[in-house]
Amino acid sequence: MPQKLKSILIIIAIIFLVTGCKTDQEKKISHIEGGEQYFSDKEYKKAEIEFRNALQLSPDDPQVWSLLGKTLMKLGNPREAFQAYTKVETHDPDNKDALVKLASFFILGKDLEKAKEKIEHVLKLDPDNTDALFLKAQILTQEKDVDTASTLLERIIDKKPDHINALQALARIKMFKQEFEQAEALLVKAVDVDTAAIQPRLALVTFLIAKKRFKDAEAQLLAAVEKNSENSDVRIILGNFYFRKRNNPSAEAAYLKAVELAPKAMKPYMTAAGFYDITNSRDKALDMYQKALAIQPDNIAVKTTLARFQYKEQQVDAAEALVAEMLKQRPKFRQARMLKSEILVSKKQFSQALMLLQDLEKEDPKDARVLYFQGLCQIGLQENDMARAAVARAVELNPGYLKAHLLLADIYFHERSFDLAQAQAAEVLKLNPSNYRAAMISAKSHMNTGKIQKAEAGFKTLIALDPENPAGYYQMGFLKSALKQYDVAESYLNQAMDMNNMLLDVFTLLLKNYTNQNKLDTAHALCQKQLERAKDKPQILAIINYLEGSLYLAQKETNKAKDAYYRAIEANPDYLEPYGAIARIALAEQDREKAVIQYLTLLEKNPNLPAPHMMLGSIYETDKSFDKAEAHYRKALEINPEYAPAANNLAYHLAERTDKFDQALALARIAKKKLPNDPGVMDTLGYVYYKKGLYGNAVSELLDSLEKIPDAPVVHYHLGLTYLKKGDKALAVTQLEKALELNKDFDGSDHAMAILKKIKN
Repeated sequence: MPQKLKSILIIIAIIFLVTGCKTDQEKKISHIEGGEQYFSDKEYKKAEIEFRNALQLSPDDPQVWSLLGKTLMKLGNPREAFQAYTKVETHDPDNKDALVKLASFFILGKDLEKAKEKIEHVLKLDPDNTDALFLKAQILTQEKDVDTASTLLERIIDKKPDHINALQALARIKMFKQEFEQAEALLVKAVDVDTAAIQPRLALVTFLIAKKRFKDAEAQLLAAVEKNSENSDVRIILGNFYFRKRNNPSAEAAYLKAVELAPKAMKPYMTAAGFYDITNSRDKALDMYQKALAIQPDNIAVKTTLARFQYKEQQVDAAEALVAEMLKQRPKFRQARMLKSEILVSKKQFSQALMLLQDLEKEDPKDARVLYFQGLCQIGLQENDMARAAVARAVELNPGYLKAHLLLADIYFHERSFDLAQAQAAEVLKLNPSNYRAAMISAKSHMNTGKIQKAEAGFKTLIALDPENPAGYYQMGFLKSALKQYDVAESYLNQAMDMNNMLLDVFTLLLKNYTNQNKLDTAHALCQKQLERAKDKPQILAIINYLEGSLYLAQKETNKAKDAYYRAIEANPDYLEPYGAIARIALAEQDREKAVIQYLTLLEKNPNLPAPHMMLGSIYETDKSFDKAEAHYRKALEINPEYAPAANNLAYHLAERTDKFDQALALARIAKKKLPNDPGVMDTLGYVYYKKGLYGNAVSELLDSLEKIPDAPVVHYHLGLTYLKKGDKALAVTQLEKALELNKDFDGSDHAMAILKKIKN
């Protein structure tokens, strides 16, 4: 190669080398300038990219790390911002800004010793650094050294009178010391530093509200609106103020103005929706939620809020669809899965809900809400011991969880663990003294443990809490009836009837009291009055006719009794009691054959009627012709597979006299589905559970039955048998003795006496 050409190539290479070095530096500067411009334009993500590109070219530059830290803070990424400022300190140990930022992080993380170390480093470099002095004052305040903190804050304000944070911090100390005039003066100074700034004025508003100077607070908020007339957030704050003052029209106007000012922002719509939701303007709330979702269709937080609103408003299908959409978007999204489980519980799909809740529990074993809903599922599945354990754990994890305390109180009450029920109700009343349900459980628990004065005081509290609710009056009437104070009881029961004359428990207790006092004419008059009231309600008519029939039977007016029982069946063929009553009358009159012929004749005329088969089954069962009874019950169920009276009686027969317990359980559940509130059905289902060894489930059903028919000896007997199998001899003795006290000759009384004799010997 010619020497001249070689020299030219060397010169070109040197030029490229020098030019290349300059290009890296220029690129770095370009990235920094670009990042700063993006930061100024509030495009923080783009700014972050530019600063990271600059660091690729110069990874040890503390200036760029500082810019990146500031940007990451704007992006809400404090963890990486902390790392960036740590890099600044590494490459520039005396960088005061970075040291102050790191001290702030340590204060937030409650690592005060490390924070102090950084602050003292800054103050050694710059003793008058107001940012470091302010952080030091913060630490002193946390350490309760408010006097030294005050001195530091005053020093900051002397050097920098417009230091808003110092003015506000000193004001808080003055408030703590109850030096309110000085506190207010400092807050006013903070506002005067920048009259358009929102936060200082809000601090002043908070102070004025605390001092109950609502007019002055409103004036400050209106001033904030005037200074920031296009700011939707200020309107929301004003609306919140009016809402707390129960000035709903002004609150609504403020929220709607916020929507008008920021029609493409989600927050005003969500705030307005929440307002409408709380004030029961449901259509407006739904409209606002939907508009918020239209702005951000993929915002899962908005979807969650809307779905919960729909669920609360019983728009279950819409809520379910939105939950499915969320889970498609994020299959593991916990809030959506939780809401799905709640929807399943509301639809009584307990097994599916429980599986989902168990998965949620594995992910977070300390979520009390998950355990509460598990308890609800297990109650629905008749897994009562597991339900109690789950709800007790929920209460343990969250002692302030009112709903869990209430559910646990209910569980204990139904198990007749009255002291435990009362204790849980008392916890609720500590949290919310006006909770009606807790007050009811507490008073009834006192009554069941013989604490009459406390029970009476509790029922009077119920009446005071809600004078329009008949439940308190009924319970007071029940207590006075038990004490045989019939006149007082009648007064309370009549007040309950005046509020709702369709309350069967009130009517039944009045009827029982009149019978106990031998006021039979008054009892019949009450029945006739109630029949007139209930003429369009066949289920209630059936019960009233049955009760009046029993009244006639007690008076030995058998024909009138039978007529009443037939009217009961005519009103509601699914009602169990009159069938057995008619069968017992037929046997008592030794007129069994005539009754059988009567029902067989009915079947000849219309073989597709289940009721005659039911009557024949009842007669044969009362006559102990169990095979014939079973055949007729089965025939009734062939005609109508969901005929509850036959399903119930056949279930009881199979449980009592065969080993077909699974079939008995299926039939008992059919009856329970059709007649969920019938105490006879509850007794049958409870007895079937007992026979299958499901003692916890049995106790629950039998106790529910006794709630409605407390004087039924057979139910007490069944409950005693169940307690004995559970190993609770004391409760077994109590129930068996109660059964014999009510009737020494019920079906099973000999067995009850034999058990008691064995236990006591």
